[in-house]
Amino acid sequence: MAVAADLDRAADEDPAWFKNLEAEPSVGVQVGPRRFTARARVASPAERAALWPRMVEIFPLYAEYARKTERVIPVVLLTPQA
Repeated sequence: MAVAADLDRAADEDPAWFKNLEAEPSVGVQVGPRRFTARARVASPAERAALWPRMVEIFPLYAEYARKTERVIPVVLLTPQA
């Protein structure tokens, strides 16, 4: 599983790519040299609560972006498809 954050540098609304995922959750993903098709879904509040601290640890600017907006930045889970 891959994880992505709906970031648009702390914009007050979701970026276009996130809206596209909501409309069509089948996506192509590349992580390093690995390419795969995945199904995207927004993490539940409990999943987000578990993932967000680790995401901030890996990329501290996520915390700064979150402080600059009133919205909760969604976390997107990408599950590889067979």
